[in-house]
Amino acid sequence: MLKLHYFLVTIKSYLTIHFSSPAKLNLFRRLTLFLKGFFGESSILYDFKNNNPKDYLSDYDRLKTRFINGDKNVVLHDKELFAFVFGSYLDIPKNLGYVWHGKLHLYGEEQNTVENLLNRIYGTSGVIIKPQTGGGGFFINHLRANEDGIFLNNQRIDMPGLKDFIAKLKAFVITEYVEQADYAKAIFPGSTNTIRLVTVIDPKTNKPFIPIAVHKFGTSKTMPADNFFQGGLSASIDLETGILGKAALFPGKARLEWHSHHPETGAPIEGVKVPNWKEIRDRMLYVASVFSSIKYIGWDIASTNDGFKVIEGNGFIDPHLIQVHRGLLRDPRLREFYKHYKVI
Repeated sequence: MLKLHYFLVTIKSYLTIHFSSPAKLNLFRRLTLFLKGFFGESSILYDFKNNNPKDYLSDYDRLKTRFINGDKNVVLHDKELFAFVFGSYLDIPKNLGYVWHGKLHLYGEEQNTVENLLNRIYGTSGVIIKPQTGGGGFFINHLRANEDGIFLNNQRIDMPGLKDFIAKLKAFVITEYVEQADYAKAIFPGSTNTIRLVTVIDPKTNKPFIPIAVHKFGTSKTMPADNFFQGGLSASIDLETGILGKAALFPGKARLEWHSHHPETGAPIEGVKVPNWKEIRDRMLYVASVFSSIKYIGWDIASTNDGFKVIEGNGFIDPHLIQVHRGLLRDPRLREFYKHYKVI
């Protein structure tokens, strides 16, 4: 019965997403992709005119990856639980509180008021207010306050407006805003530009490896997040050196763009080196080995001037911003991993 449940969940998700794809393709092309397990936009992102679809994890098969970690996924899915579990091993942004069905709760405060929240963040970089569960960079909000006023996502807001905003939230966490490293801020200062690094536990050796990592950068369309499908960029990272390649931008529907510089700020991306890359890579391999029962994690990491902070982990990784650079199934270890867990 469990296998049947997994199948029904997967096929329902696949059909729903496939037929809502905004990609401009004729019916024959769309049906061909459907039978191969790909959404319409994947043929554009992965350039199937020049690349072999067999080298890519299909969108249908990707939906099955949500079952790899089993019930361990709850540790990654719930951001408060994630901070509690991994906080002893990683530098994770501090949680200041949460909103539950419109009610504000602040840690360390007797009075859970918006005024107290603003007093705590006044004159600082502010806080991020984001959904307690889920991922993808959706519904991310940046709140700050200073002598010039109160700002939500860089838009001035008054106290009644802020209280009304909070009252409409269902389940959100409030975390400190991460001051990113100078190189990332120079490329685009309007968002926290994160590294997506994937760790996988080899089923044969029970040891972790990193098959791929990319660097995301926001744009004016994504602020304060760096979501690729909302209009952000994805640059490849050389796993040995930490040097960035060209960045992909998917404006949607019919084309993919490649940029050596950020299209809005003009700052160089290609050739830039993540300054503390070896530290990031080695630490994440170590933490993955400690938590080896969680087999498949996509970490979102913000490089800082004095180290790095891990924003969150994901057990249901979106392959698009990764495979736009290289098909995941070209890595023999990753192909065997997916076979082991009956993803492919």
